[in-house]
Amino acid sequence: MMGFKRKCRVHMLGRILGFALCCGLPGPGEAQVQYHHLDVAVHASSWYSTGSAHIEQVAQAAAAKGFDALILTDADVLQVEYGLPFFRNIFAFSSEQPALLSEDALGDYLAEIQRVDETMGEFVLIDGVESRPFYFWSNIFGGGPWQLQHWNKRQIAVGLGSAQAYAGLPVSGGDGIWVWHWTSILLLWPLAGLVFAFVADAKPLWLRAAVGAISLLCLVDNVPFKVPLWNAYNGDLGPAPFQQYIDEVNQRGGLVFWVAPDKRETAELFGGRIGAVCPPSTMEGDLLHTFDYTGFAALHAGHSRLAEPGQAWDRALRQYLLQERARPPWGIGDANYQGGALAGARTIVLARERSRRGVLEALRSGRMYATMGEGKLALEQFTVVAQGAQGLAGQHIESSGPVRVQMRVAAAEGTVQQLRLRLVRSGEVIAEQTGMTPLSFAYVDKDVGPGQRVYYRLLINGQSDRLVSNPIFVREASR
Repeated sequence: MMGFKRKCRVHMLGRILGFALCCGLPGPGEAQVQYHHLDVAVHASSWYSTGSAHIEQVAQAAAAKGFDALILTDADVLQVEYGLPFFRNIFAFSSEQPALLSEDALGDYLAEIQRVDETMGEFVLIDGVESRPFYFWSNIFGGGPWQLQHWNKRQIAVGLGSAQAYAGLPVSGGDGIWVWHWTSILLLWPLAGLVFAFVADAKPLWLRAAVGAISLLCLVDNVPFKVPLWNAYNGDLGPAPFQQYIDEVNQRGGLVFWVAPDKRETAELFGGRIGAVCPPSTMEGDLLHTFDYTGFAALHAGHSRLAEPGQAWDRALRQYLLQERARPPWGIGDANYQGGALAGARTIVLARERSRRGVLEALRSGRMYATMGEGKLALEQFTVVAQGAQGLAGQHIESSGPVRVQMRVAAAEGTVQQLRLRLVRSGEVIAEQTGMTPLSFAYVDKDVGPGQRVYYRLLINGQSDRLVSNPIFVREASR
């Protein structure tokens, strides 16, 4: 009961301060007005993989729906494979859908994106791919249905700009996981069997023939004598394959995001005669146990609690505050757009310029928020002010006194709806307000101690609309 009363007092104080400060609250801050507010559809596909429309049609449909930019992320590989023991490569059975690598279409895909981008005026089209870096088989001999683990886990790489860079990413079914290693020499062991078969003066003859045939099959199976970073037969490798993917994208200068897990529940092999179950996946552990990714899908068409106060995103952000990770993960809206109706979320970036470079820089810096719903909520202002310094989403400021948080949210075309706003500080809700759009709010935080590092972010919910901001970081200077 004591904790409940304390929370009520904190919320009441926030509301009182908010009401008092809102009387003098200005419109959108100058720091935010100087940016282009661009509506971006992140995570879209075309007929090159899971979509049904050409890239130009997808881009035109996105522009007609009010988007300013589109990030194409067609799948690089959509192949599930099971190889027989000892001959995993030459006696393998697979289920495959059209994708960029399997159709050898990466070059054409990137060229088409560039061509369409040049014809769309101010509309910005950006390249990317969707990947499923790792999956593994389980319960093969367990008596029940086969299980295809981690097949639903997806990451997207954005802005690499080169077919060679995308083709070299480490994904199951792609060339990027095959590397030269000193153990490649061991793959030549079948030569000993061939020598025995053709040189040794041994009898019976059938033994030499059998050893020669088996050795030849094994030698062919080992071509091109590279070793994989991982395969689907050695169990769960934890976050390592996904971290490897993140590191490779970063080394190539791109952005990498965790996106909503695929909802697919089954995969078929052997012409449909064997069905494999795809257990559902979540991003919770992935957000906490992988590092240096750009961001994740804070909003998407499915139900997710990752952005709720104290959940996985806040735990990852607290890791950043404690210097347990080098960079904070940003939240985006996962559009999962294929040219038809938009069932996913939008990402609104604050870009320095209306261009590919401007959008990518804003995404990398965290100057953005995610929103979804028919009301098209617009976060016209979200700033943290301390001693004359003003911070926007993704930015860091220093303070040695009270911190003032200001925001204003409106609905599209001046429509009116009731919203519930929650101000989150370092994973805890410190203030709430309910009101009609356009809704303004201000809050003064006096509880930041000397040397303390905190962040502030917003969660806004309407009847059918949601909005999630990215955090603003504050470091309290020593007094």
